[in-house]
Amino acid sequence: MMRSRRFAWVAVAAAILIGVAWLIRDRLRPADPAESSTPAVDTRSQDPRPDEPTGPFPGEGLMREYGSSDSTPLDDLVALHRVVRGYFSIVKDQEKYPIGGNEDLAAALRGENAYKQAFLPSVHPAFDDDGRLVDRWDTPLFVHPVAARAIELRSAGPDRTLFTDDDLELGADGFAR
Repeated sequence: MMRSRRFAWVAVAAAILIGVAWLIRDRLRPADPAESSTPAVDTRSQDPRPDEPTGPFPGEGLMREYGSSDSTPLDDLVALHRVVRGYFSIVKDQEKYPIGGNEDLAAALRGENAYKQAFLPSVHPAFDDDGRLVDRWDTPLFVHPVAARAIELRSAGPDRTLFTDDDLELGADGFAR
């Protein structure tokens, strides 16, 4: 029992280190203009709000291909879930800004949290014009908090109707259901 608990802690620590390395790897690598991936198509304005924090944003690297042809719909949810886990690991005080649903989570990721730390810019393709988190079909995601620091994400899928057979769901553990 003790050995399996120790192994679990080591696995969690390794996962956190890998996540942090993934977030900072692009900052350490010099920019190469020849190496550019196709950005996601976004028809929304690219001008940030005047009150928005400026980058770099911790979640941008993970969410670079969100909604693009270089990722799958499940990849999009997994990337967003990783950003949310990063948010929960950094922003400890959530009493003032609790996560109750999509709008709350979207606001928190844009910097409306106890530390005023923005994880994504408001012009990111993950947000619609109303500031909600959306899937690649521009349908608001269903965000279900299952605990203070754990959420489930659901995309309505191509039919754009929640709770049908084509929905994509990620549990609080980050695995597809």
